Parts: sequence; C-alpha cells; structure tokens
Amino acid sequence: MPDTPRVIEEILENIIQGVVMFDNERRLVVWNQQYESILNYPENFLHVGLSHYDMALFFAKRGDLGKGDVEQIARDRVEFFWSGQEKQAEITISGNRTFELLYGKSSDNGLVETYTDITERKKMETSIRDSEARFKGYVDIAADWYWETDADSRFTYFSENVLGGDATIKTSDLIGVKRLDRIDLAKLTPAEKAQHFADFN
Repeated sequence: MPDTPRVIEEILENIIQGVVMFDNERRLVVWNQQYESILNYPENFLHVGLSHYDMALFFAKRGDLGKGDVEQIARDRVEFFWSGQEKQAEITISGNRTFELLYGKSSDNGLVETYTDITERKKMETSIRDSEARFKGYVDIAADWYWETDADSRFTYFSENVLGGDATIKTSDLIGVKRLDRIDLAKLTPAEKAQHFADFN
C-alpha cells in the first residue's frame, strides 16, 4: 500500500501550480515549492503553523498590497480570503507574471489556494484584442465593405457599411445566417446561386 503522505508530497512538488493550505485556525499546513517561488518568500520564512495574518503582513510590509496602514491591510486581506465563498482572481507579481488564483474552503473549514501561471494566455489575449482593434480601425476607414463567414458559411461579421443605404436590413439579423440562404436578395437564379456558392468554397 502506498505511503499516502509521501504520494501527496510527490503530487504537490510535481504539478505546475503553486498550492498552499491553511487549517481552520488560519495557520499554514502545507505548501509546495512552486507556491514559495511564485510569491517570492525569503528563505526559511514559511513554516508549519505560520499564521495567515503574518503572511499577509509580510506582503503588506513589502508593498505588494498597496499603500496604507500595513496591519489593517493585512487584516483586510485575510478576511477577504476567509469570507466563505470560493473565488477566482488574477494577480500580477513582480510586474510581469500574471497568475490565476483560486481559493476556497476545505472540508474541515480550512483554506486552499492554487496559483496558475497565465502570463502567456494573457499576452495572447492582449495580442488578439490589439489585432482586432487594428482590423476594425482599417475596416472603419476603408471604402470597401467586408464580411466574414465560418466553416459552415454562416455570417459571423459585417463591416458597418456593408449594407450601404439599405435601412430595411440590419446586420444583426444576418449574423448566424448561411450565405446561400440570403443570396435571393441579389435575385439570382438557382443555377447562379449554386455557382456563386461554389465560387466561395
């Protein structure tokens, strides 16, 4: 039979997330090396039995939690974590790494926190937003109009001037509609519709 504490220790030290757990007296029970590295604790600062308040006070004194009375900031921080609801947040550490923080009560009313590095995902999201903004800026000033369809030829996007002066149709009414279903607007014959559709596939 496997040694359960040893198995748990192996799991904690071999996952990419930082993990920390407190007991119901708000004292440190267990953590992994990833957690210690992510939060950049001084060597030998963490130890079993360390209070959550003392940990928060360390961050407050280091300036990680903003300006103000460090003791009050630390108390507010601890109460926020122990508010009784499972929560999710994003934190930026050292100005360049972003982590998704999940925290919630354990079965014995302790607290468990996990930290997942989402820096690359956030960079990708920012890049996508920037690209979309550039595309929209180009489309808004272009003389031509643009539309987009998905793999099933359903409309997913229209530039603002796609319908010209036709006020009887709203682009929002066309999103999700197949192109072939709207070709009748151009009064094409069935053969012309089929050819038109084939030209785009």
